[in-house]
Amino acid sequence: MKREKFLRVVFAVGSLIGIAFIANIVIARGIQEYHVIIPPVGSTTTGRIRKENHTGAVNNNTSVGSGNRTTMYCAIRVANTGQDVTPNIRVDSGQRIGIPYYRVDQVVGHDTTLAVSTHPFVIVHVEAHGSWSPDSN
Repeated sequence: MKREKFLRVVFAVGSLIGIAFIANIVIARGIQEYHVIIPPVGSTTTGRIRKENHTGAVNNNTSVGSGNRTTMYCAIRVANTGQDVTPNIRVDSGQRIGIPYYRVDQVVGHDTTLAVSTHPFVIVHVEAHGSWSPDSN
């Protein structure tokens, strides 16, 4: 009787741990750090992350430039085509921003990349650091 009760408790705890593990895998989102040098003209992109759900994107910028008041702009692109699927949004050093998609339903399941650029009148290379995700949760 005691052994049967003990086995039920062990099975219940094991089941809960298994469900929690599977739930963590299902709801986990891709997050990638970036350390980029932005050219004076044009933009550069980060690595690829697959868009998993219908939420907006996030850019958590930790620094832009070398202490100067440099601003960068960012947009999410479909990695294979280079097509911007979000507006080009301004982000200042230390700022965390949400990025809305134009048509999120057309992006889910595709590899995406973060494109970063500076203002057209910036004539030097600019270093930027942070992390981003194509999914906000």
